[in-house]
Amino acid sequence: MVDWKGLAKKSIEKSTEVAKQGVSKSKEKADEKKREKALQEEQDLAFEKMVLGASLRAEKLNLKGKNKKQILEAEHIRNQQIRNNQFVFEKPAKTTVILDDNFVRITHKGLTNALTVGSSGEKAIKISDINSVQLSPPGGIVSGYLQFTLAGNKNTQGLSEAVKDENSIIFIKDDLDMAVVIKTIVEGLMAQDQDASGFTVNQQDLSPAEELRKYKALLDDGILTQDEFDAKKKQLLDM
Repeated sequence: MVDWKGLAKKSIEKSTEVAKQGVSKSKEKADEKKREKALQEEQDLAFEKMVLGASLRAEKLNLKGKNKKQILEAEHIRNQQIRNNQFVFEKPAKTTVILDDNFVRITHKGLTNALTVGSSGEKAIKISDINSVQLSPPGGIVSGYLQFTLAGNKNTQGLSEAVKDENSIIFIKDDLDMAVVIKTIVEGLMAQDQDASGFTVNQQDLSPAEELRKYKALLDDGILTQDEFDAKKKQLLDM
C-alpha cells in the first residue's frame, strides 16, 4: 500500500529545502552586491581624496551633480600633466606649455590663435633669453595673461597686446593656478641660469605698490593664504 501521507511529507520537505536554498542564494547575491558597492564607494572616496589632495584648485571644483566622476577624472589627468611640467590651457584659445631645463615650449593651436597671434605650432624660448615673466591675473570676464619678455623687448601693456604676442599665454580664471606654477618654475630656472653664468639678467622692476597689487590678486583668487599675503606685504613695505 502506497504511503501517500509519507510521500506528501517528503515532497513538502524537499520543496521547503529548495526554497531555503533559493532564499540563501538570493541573500548571498544581495550581500555580494552590497560588498561590491561598499568597495566601489571606498575606492571612489580614495580616488577623490587623491585627486583633490594633488589639485591646486580643489576648493573651486564643482563636484555636485552627475558629472562628479568625470570632473575628478579630468582633474586627475590635469594633475598628472602639471606634475610632468605640461600645462594645457583650453580657453579662451588652446595653448600648451611644456617646460624643461632649458626651454619654455609654447604651442598655439586652432583658428583663434592663428588669427590673433598670427602663427601656430611650437615656439621654443630659451630660458637664458628670458628677462622677466609678467603675470596679469584674470578679473571678472577679462582673461589673464602670462608673458615672457626677452632681451630687447618690452612688457606688454594690457590684454589687447598680449593676445597678439607669441610669447604670451592667455588664460581664464580656472587656470590661474597653472599660470602661477609656470611663472614660479621659470623664474626658478632663470635664477639657476643666472647663478651658473655668473651674471644677473636685468629684469623690469616693479614698485612695491605694483607688487602688492599682484599678490592681492593672488590672494583674492585663493592662490595665496592670508598669512602668506601678510608676510609678503610686510616684506615689500619693510614693515
